[in-house]
Amino acid sequence: MKELTAPTVCLSLEEIQHYAKDRLDEAARFRVENHLLDCALCRAALDAYMANPDETLGADLALLQQQIQKAVPPKKKQMQKIKFNYAAAAVILIIMTAAAVVYWQHTRYDRLYAAFFSAPKAGDVIALRSEQGTPGAAPTFDQAINYYDAGDFSAAIPYFDAYLKGHPDDFQAGLYAGIALLNGGDPEKAIEWLTTASINDPKLFDEANWYLALAFLKQKNPAEAVKILENLSQRAEPVFAGKAKALLERLE
Repeated sequence: MKELTAPTVCLSLEEIQHYAKDRLDEAARFRVENHLLDCALCRAALDAYMANPDETLGADLALLQQQIQKAVPPKKKQMQKIKFNYAAAAVILIIMTAAAVVYWQHTRYDRLYAAFFSAPKAGDVIALRSEQGTPGAAPTFDQAINYYDAGDFSAAIPYFDAYLKGHPDDFQAGLYAGIALLNGGDPEKAIEWLTTASINDPKLFDEANWYLALAFLKQKNPAEAVKILENLSQRAEPVFAGKAKALLERLE
């Protein structure tokens, strides 16, 4: 009895690229999709390429594929029935490995940010301002701090914005707004508020610069982060100097 489906040749790198970019005609797409149903290796290679569609990586691997094909000895007659392209399989495995390495490097700064970010609690600020009768303790500020301390940074941001429009010189509020923005998905605006706080209030310099370094790290700009961290690591304030040294070691 004949088999319903016969083994097919593994996909080439070019086929994987063209399929991922929807450049195949109907017949070629059908053949590729039919093969993907039966070949876990090629499915994994496609997933790896989709996660990292790097053209220069593809060019390097295409050259490597040619070199491997030259080194593969001719198949014996009984092996020809299998129609399995060992050179293609080797290249696919390399794609998977290379993509994993690129992904690991690409997410390195995200992982470091997650490891070092910790938002300071700000609830005591409200009590202190009430005791001192500090002007500017407003409902919008109180609400911003309540959301901030609850870890709901996205909810805190509009209240910080509303408060700071009327109190642009409240640099402590600007510091907390910057931290909320940093973890709420807007590192660019966070950098603005954190920079303002660090420049205008000497008491906030170390803390603001620590979060500035994290903001640049989140933007995958390690050069700027390292500049700030090197300065912090030399300062007398022990808490943030220690944090800066620890993060610098991880960035080496």
